[in-house]
Amino acid sequence: MEDSRFERFVNLTAMATKRIQRLKVDRMRKYGLSGAHTHCVLCLNRAGMTGLTQTELVAAEQMDASQISRVLRELIKKNYVTIEETGARYRRHYILTESGFAIAKEITDEVEFINQFVSGSIPQDEIEAFYNTFELICAGLEKAEQELIKCR
Repeated sequence: MEDSRFERFVNLTAMATKRIQRLKVDRMRKYGLSGAHTHCVLCLNRAGMTGLTQTELVAAEQMDASQISRVLRELIKKNYVTIEETGARYRRHYILTESGFAIAKEITDEVEFINQFVSGSIPQDEIEAFYNTFELICAGLEKAEQELIKCR
């Protein structure tokens, strides 16, 4: 029973990830953005005019610093992000430009549209229960990973 539950979990998460990736590629193509770009734009949008440092983006996006750095350079080149200089290089704040905020609004609308298909018919309390459970599963997977590392 446990084996089939684990396999079902792995298969469902893999299937969801594939579908999410296809949706991202399809919907973000018109903006010339990848999934990583999209996440950064949305994260910076939530930060508003104060923006975020690269360190804060790394923590929020669960990406490595080199990938965030690359994504930020590309977003700056596309004129979606600007840098607010604060003296120290590692303390610079990255902020969406006017066109960056406009793209973020369009992306947010796209996400809301997709969410209606994904969870529009699921009661809010069930959605909350799902996310709470999923967070517990992720924490358990992290613990298992740490234990396996110790056993090496």
